[in-house]
Amino acid sequence: MTFDEVMNSLPPDQLPEGMDLGDMNAPEAGTFLPRLKPGEEYRFRFLLEESQEDDEHPQRNRPFALVDREWPVESGKKVKFLQVSWIAEIDPTDQPDKFNGETEPIRIRFNRANSYKHPKMKISEMGDLLRCLGVDISQITTIPALRDKLVELDAQGAMGTMVAGWNTRFDDGTEFTTGRPQKEREYTNGNGETVKVPSGRSWPRDANGGYAESVTWNGVTQYGRDFVQVLKVPKIPF
Repeated sequence: MTFDEVMNSLPPDQLPEGMDLGDMNAPEAGTFLPRLKPGEEYRFRFLLEESQEDDEHPQRNRPFALVDREWPVESGKKVKFLQVSWIAEIDPTDQPDKFNGETEPIRIRFNRANSYKHPKMKISEMGDLLRCLGVDISQITTIPALRDKLVELDAQGAMGTMVAGWNTRFDDGTEFTTGRPQKEREYTNGNGETVKVPSGRSWPRDANGGYAESVTWNGVTQYGRDFVQVLKVPKIPF
């Protein structure tokens, strides 16, 4: 069906009245101070991203996608690993000592984790996420079981603890972060073009040794964006 056909087929109660697109005076992303403090621990609720299918680039599907990784390493053979796109939702009322009377939930979106583990790695991104949510990862050995567990955790509103960080990216691709800066690298974008990403840089410190509120690069000043810097291991026996 065309867009017009779909619109015409919808009953009135399935369309919003007086749709609100937001505040025209809202600040641009990167022009206001984030609500979380870098280095601080916060409790979060695990949520799956809403479903989104990309037929041309299936590795971008949400919340679940299959991504290719070489396995065994240096074998030249590619196999599929599960990738999940997820949200960390922080409720300020659940930890009021860290917020000044705020009540609006904070959502850190577009987090990704996959089940690939290089032999030199102690734990995969997926294993790190599940462990943070209190799951015994030794009991999950197949992709279907892994997917089912993630759906279950979303339905249960599973909770974990994270350390917040800040990052920001400038127009020339230079990224500043409170985490570990990435090395210079290249990747192929969706148009098949090779994109060069310069080496990342550490977030600057202020005169007191804490993180500066903003970063200035090539005459441009930006605030950071909140991100999940570390997933904490819960203090419970598995």
